[in-house]
Amino acid sequence: MWVYTNKGFFSIVEDKDNGTKLLVRARIKGDLERLFRPYFSTLDVEETNDADYRFRVRLDRPVVTNAIGVAVDEIDYTNFKNNYKDNDDIPAGLRFIMSHYMTEVWGSMWQAQNEAKDCEEVNETFSTLG
Repeated sequence: MWVYTNKGFFSIVEDKDNGTKLLVRARIKGDLERLFRPYFSTLDVEETNDADYRFRVRLDRPVVTNAIGVAVDEIDYTNFKNNYKDNDDIPAGLRFIMSHYMTEVWGSMWQAQNEAKDCEEVNETFSTLG
């Protein structure tokens, strides 16, 4: 599962070595700490340059579920991609980078929406011919 929050971008998958845990991965330094700060005084984040996600942590499922739920509960903005600009929890330089790439993600998904709609229309046309 991919999750975008105002604390960062995360990939969450089952830990292949322990099915009771989740592997939460991030690409940006500090994202995991921002998301899980309320739950741990220190977080044992693994850093690797040999994988597509540079940072990762293995956590019990309820901790991850709760952290994501709290992130949803704390939503206080009306435009997600723009909320990075004024987010004091994120260093200033990173705010600009994240705002830029969130706009890129938004644009990609806008395009996917349009292509999916076109596909629906083609499928509807062909289904009426048969």
